[in-house]
Amino acid sequence: MPRRAACATASASSRASTSPAAASCPASAGGEAPRGCTPAELAAGFSARLMWRAAGEGELYLYAPDRAARCGDSIGRGAFRLPAGTWAELAQEVVLNTPGRADGRIRLWLDGRPVLDRGGLLLRETAAVRVDGLLFASFFGGSDPSWASPRDQSAEFSGFELWEAAAR
Repeated sequence: MPRRAACATASASSRASTSPAAASCPASAGGEAPRGCTPAELAAGFSARLMWRAAGEGELYLYAPDRAARCGDSIGRGAFRLPAGTWAELAQEVVLNTPGRADGRIRLWLDGRPVLDRGGLLLRETAAVRVDGLLFASFFGGSDPSWASPRDQSAEFSGFELWEAAAR
């Protein structure tokens, strides 16, 4: 179970010409992989999913022990864009923090270009939490019909890899 892991995937955003209010891609996760707008057992793990908003505006959506928002923290919104109907390669590196210290880091690349580097993160509270999987949840976010797409849309995902990464 790695402390430093990387995940790469090629994915296509919506095939329709309009972007949803919010949609999510798979995430690196560890422990109980918290998610959703409910009180979480925050010390039980983290999830770091990629999300896109209107006009393909990308962001990291993080559930972690010190999250500020009830429904996850939006990090770097607009740091990258996912164009509709075009394949894009997304890569994510998660470096877990030392328990008790906010020294974790998450980096993102889009088509080989660095687009986000966020340090000072508290991703776990115990050494038992490791990067141990992918949380695959792809959906239009929100809790009422206003978040729904006005038409049928599709997204394709392929080429998932999860590996223990060497220090950079």
